[in-house]
Amino acid sequence: MIDHIHTLIESDNLIPMSEFISRVTSVFVRVYNKYRGRKGPLFEKRFGSAPKSDIKKLISSIIYVGNNPVEKRICSKAELYRWNFIAYMSSRHPFSEELIVRRASAKLKKALS
Repeated sequence: MIDHIHTLIESDNLIPMSEFISRVTSVFVRVYNKYRGRKGPLFEKRFGSAPKSDIKKLISSIIYVGNNPVEKRICSKAELYRWNFIAYMSSRHPFSEELIVRRASAKLKKALS
C-alpha cells in the first residue's frame, strides 16, 4: 500500500507483537527515508491491532488484506499487485521477471551454476 502496511501475525501476547511491529516499522522507515532522501515520520498513526477470536474473522481479514489493493484502485486484480501475497501464490516469479539464463550476465551464470 502507498500509505500503510497490512500484516497478519499470530501471537499469544500483544506486548511482544507491539515491540516487533515497532522495530520493523522503525527500520523500514529509516531505510525508506534514506532511499528516498527524506526525513521524518512516514506513517501518520501508530499501528493498530484487532485480535481475531474465531476462524471466520481470521478468514475475513485474510480476504481484506489480499483485496485491499483492488479496493484502493491500485490495480484491477489482487494478483497484479506486486507486493500482495496473492501474487506470490499465483506466480513462480512474483517479485521479478522470469530469469532467462542465456541473457544473464557471466557472473550471474557462474553463481547459478
